[in-house]
Amino acid sequence: MQKIIYILLFLPFVGLAQNSDFPELKGTYLGQNPPGITPEIFAPGIISRDGFEDYGITFSKNNDLLLYTCDTAGSDKHNIVFSMLVDGKWTAPKPIPFSFAHSVGEPVYSPNSDKIFFTQLVLNINNDLEPFIYFTKKTAKGWETPSPIISGLFASEADDGTLYFTDVTGGEKPMDKSDIAKSEFVKGKYMRPEFIKGNINTEFHEFHPFIAPDESFMIFDSNRPGGFGDYDIYISFKNDKNEWGVPINFGNEINSTEYDGVATISTDGKYLFYCHHQDIYWVSAKIIEELKPKE
Repeated sequence: MQKIIYILLFLPFVGLAQNSDFPELKGTYLGQNPPGITPEIFAPGIISRDGFEDYGITFSKNNDLLLYTCDTAGSDKHNIVFSMLVDGKWTAPKPIPFSFAHSVGEPVYSPNSDKIFFTQLVLNINNDLEPFIYFTKKTAKGWETPSPIISGLFASEADDGTLYFTDVTGGEKPMDKSDIAKSEFVKGKYMRPEFIKGNINTEFHEFHPFIAPDESFMIFDSNRPGGFGDYDIYISFKNDKNEWGVPINFGNEINSTEYDGVATISTDGKYLFYCHHQDIYWVSAKIIEELKPKE
């Protein structure tokens, strides 16, 4: 493994509402009216804000903690912020207490909410920025110090502990090529990664694999030909031979000529969240059943 050099910095985060300015929000999903099968912006003006890049949202299983990625006003640095349900009200979002020298983002809860995976950009020995996957935990005593796992970005976990993630080691430099890989979790250790076989990886880019807890389907985004433009969101279902089926485009209700990606399913299985351009959208997860190939 390459030596990773990183520097912890604690920087002010600009652009988030202060407690006095944050609206009183109660209930699950910040009290927002749930969408149907037509996508809607999630918490417009509160989480998805004009002039900012907001994406990569994840909720705890108990729906009392949310995390998402946003940019710092006036810079290219991205960070993870969180909001908690305290005494029935959601707190104003604030940065997690691990502010690194370079961007950090794309948090994803494990199925049982015991871990939060995220990506940090670090400098490797070649002085190139390289994404690296970490995990942390939020306990009653506070946040645990993040632990590194593997080179890559955007990790999601299956029920058996297998980690699906974006591998970026295929090019001359990190991010020149991206493919989807997995690492099995055996006896408390992650095994050597292997690329996903079948119809998933192409000569183009495949990013942000979100795996169903039972590994019955996987959602990802790609710039492969045949989409609506830029990056589109796709889903692949496993067949009765345990093989990944041909990826299915989510269609123009979800995808557009702009960037669409970083999709996750809420831990209660009810909603699909994703980034469209620079905002967070959500839609009923029933759309997945509609795309599933009929027997």
